[in-house]
Amino acid sequence: MDQSSRSVKCLKVGGSLGVPVFQVWVWCVFCVRSVDSRHDVPSAPSAILFTNSRLRAWRLSLPQETSLVSYPVPMLTIRRARPADAEALVELSTITFTQTFGHLYDPADLGTFLTEAYDLQKHKTLLADPDHAAWLVEDDGALVGYALAGPCDLPHSDVLPEDRELKRLYLLADYQQSGLGSTLIELALEWIGPRTAWLGVWSQNFGAQRFYHRYGFSKAGEYFFKVGNHRDHEFIYRRPAPLG
Repeated sequence: MDQSSRSVKCLKVGGSLGVPVFQVWVWCVFCVRSVDSRHDVPSAPSAILFTNSRLRAWRLSLPQETSLVSYPVPMLTIRRARPADAEALVELSTITFTQTFGHLYDPADLGTFLTEAYDLQKHKTLLADPDHAAWLVEDDGALVGYALAGPCDLPHSDVLPEDRELKRLYLLADYQQSGLGSTLIELALEWIGPRTAWLGVWSQNFGAQRFYHRYGFSKAGEYFFKVGNHRDHEFIYRRPAPLG
């Protein structure tokens, strides 16, 4: 079993040259300046990103006298990963796992896991394998999140060779709760297609469990996920293949 395969949860538009690129954010950063100068927000642009609905709600919540000054910002994009991305993906994987779960483990156990799970050669092979697919979120060219799917390695007796697993879904802390997790899982499920989908989720990650429930997953089993000498209690989630 792939011991790196813990998935967490922290718009479709276009593509080019055979490599799908998804423009996720097209809004500007705003500087909020009140007519009453005692309530001025500093004039430097603030790094606030909005979906359509969040932007409308935010604007409606402002006093009528508030003016908005817009500034262009780089666009976040999502694209399929290539073998050449392996080194950057390993670096991002190490950072995001540590941000999300690092506080749970002894440093020696965490170090052992990161070395084994995020081996560079393994990722080069994985990204060249047509049975796997990964999607990268980029902010002005820098990786900030990703999802990975492939054959299911989870220890459940109902897993079939043709089934697929959402193996990882991670975002840097500053990009969580942004809607990007939904975009990534939708891309992964579209790639999985009319097959049964599986994933593993930490038993105490209640937010992730609610997120996966919204996409048709439900608990199908349990297992232990090893991080060095530490064992985490994990739930196995399944999304059945569509009937017919």
